[in-house]
This record gives sequence, structure tokens and C-alpha cells, in this order.
Amino acid sequence: SESSCVDGPPIVVNMSPSPSNVVIAGSQAVFACNTSSGTPPFAFSWRMISAIRGIEANITDGIESTAVSSTLTIDAVTLADHNEADYLCTVALDRLNVTSQRSSTARSTLQVQVSPTIQPIPD
Repeated sequence: SESSCVDGPPIVVNMSPSPSNVVIAGSQAVFACNTSSGTPPFAFSWRMISAIRGIEANITDGIESTAVSSTLTIDAVTLADHNEADYLCTVALDRLNVTSQRSSTARSTLQVQVSPTIQPIPD
């Protein structure tokens, strides 16, 4: 089947937390991406970019989407898994056999903080 291209009204994307999120290592991080204009249904895609580690990747795990919103959940963030990065949610119109040329992207940064270890002071 062929797909055609359509334009639609502007899509406004809101993402939380925005612009950054500090999470203790081992904790859960949740990003919510919502549309506040445009006509659903929408297609959501998630991408992670770690400039420090030189990694860019599409994300497919931990995503739940509806016609107007999408949530990305990282169950236990770690530095070793390269979770400290920018997370991008891109939204486009989603029509049967139609690809929209209009899309919008929102960005949020995840910072992983290692929880301090408390040592008793010797007597």
C-alpha cells in the first residue's frame, strides 16, 4: 500500500518533567508527552540522545501511548545503562495510509544522581 503526505494544523507538544529531571540511581523515571492542539490520532516516537557518551537511539521499551498522549517509563535508572541523556518525544498526525509532514518534538533531560553513602564516624 502506498502512503501519501498531508499537512494539518500545528501540533503543540508538552512534555513533563521539563526541562530537566534529576532521579536517584535505582529509582523510576517517567516522562509524559501530551498534545494540546491538533486533531488526533497522533503517532508518538521516542528517542534518547547522550552527547557525553555519543549514543543516539530510538526507544521502543517502556512506552504506553493513547491517541493524544504517550508515557515513557524507565524502571530503574542507572549511569551504567546510559540513562543520563536527553529524551525526545516526537508527535505527528497518524492517519490510515497517510504520513503527516507536520510534527513537533519536545525534549527533557534526565540526570542520574548517585545517592550518598552514610558512613559511621569511628570513635
